[in-house]
Amino acid sequence: MLKRIFITCLFAIQFFLTQSQNLILDTQPSITDEASKEEIDIINKVYSVKNIDEVSTSKMMWCPSANTLVTGFPAWTHSWGGWMINIRNISTKTITINCFEARFQGTSGYRIYTKTGTFLGFEANAAAWTLVGTAANVTGISTTTSSPIPIAVNVNINPGATQGFYLTRTDNLTTTRHLYVAGAGTAGTTAYASDANIQLIEGNYVDCYFILMGGPRRPSMKVYYSIYNPLPIELSDFNCNSDQTGTQLNWVTQTEKNNAYFTIERSTDGANFQEIGRVEGAINSEKRINYSFKDVMPSRGVNYYRLKQTDVNDAYKIHDMITCVYEPKETKVKVYSLTGVLLTSFETNDYKNTLENMDLIPGMYLLELNTSESPNFVKYLKH
Repeated sequence: MLKRIFITCLFAIQFFLTQSQNLILDTQPSITDEASKEEIDIINKVYSVKNIDEVSTSKMMWCPSANTLVTGFPAWTHSWGGWMINIRNISTKTITINCFEARFQGTSGYRIYTKTGTFLGFEANAAAWTLVGTAANVTGISTTTSSPIPIAVNVNINPGATQGFYLTRTDNLTTTRHLYVAGAGTAGTTAYASDANIQLIEGNYVDCYFILMGGPRRPSMKVYYSIYNPLPIELSDFNCNSDQTGTQLNWVTQTEKNNAYFTIERSTDGANFQEIGRVEGAINSEKRINYSFKDVMPSRGVNYYRLKQTDVNDAYKIHDMITCVYEPKETKVKVYSLTGVLLTSFETNDYKNTLENMDLIPGMYLLELNTSESPNFVKYLKH
């Protein structure tokens, strides 16, 4: 009798474990970001909208910002652990992305990554991305609006530039995913939300830790940003003067704030500029400072110059251009190697063009320029 009872119990336990295992297997999420109607109904019942005011209040406590861009929060149809989007600066000033809110559910860790330029082609390339920050136990408050992500972003986007962002939960459970809708354009290029300063570009949905799943998708989110508009320098003068040895550029600052360096750029058509040199700034100064730079290889005729000032945060401002006419006279030129060996010599009234067409091995050379004035020695880089 006892043996029969024991065997019956064993069969009952085995049946229970089998049914439990099947139940667990049946509840595993399928490999898709599209949510079923039942899943949407269940999640919406769990998350109440009564805490919407608390979201805004908590945001103001940790992420003060003068500007926001909100995507809107249409009825969500898809969910996944992470997404990648592009933010494009369409203004004429540097934009600082301060922080994000997003629509997600449950409680999970959070990570934000960024990269210069588009995310397209880099979804699975972790080495191309920089980790902005992490946060533990980030809870979604509602399925009909966004919730704060307590990670300070503070990433600058220069005028006309694009910055990629990867926002991801640290797991991809059906109870902790982001909630969003399908895209209607092309991932990485189609803007789906914008204001006068920035555009949000349709993204792809990406599993935790750089596993591309598909797209396009339109993340439901809120972006907090500020317009980086410092007065890094007060430029009181910028002029140039040409002689037989080149073009001398001079400029004056009255004050400087966080001024890292100046980039000197030159153009022959006033549209396409190339960097020809850099001069370090004073960082911070309240006194008048005189700067100068000698362009020893100007092009014959009209040359356009402009200053690009870059501060310690890599934001920059381009100042108005000026013009100088360079009309060289007959010049005796001697070309030396960096070890002092005379390689060749010639006379010309346009030594820059002569050197560019000369059959020299690419590298650095030393030039001796002789006009009616005293000899002038300059370095020359042959490309």
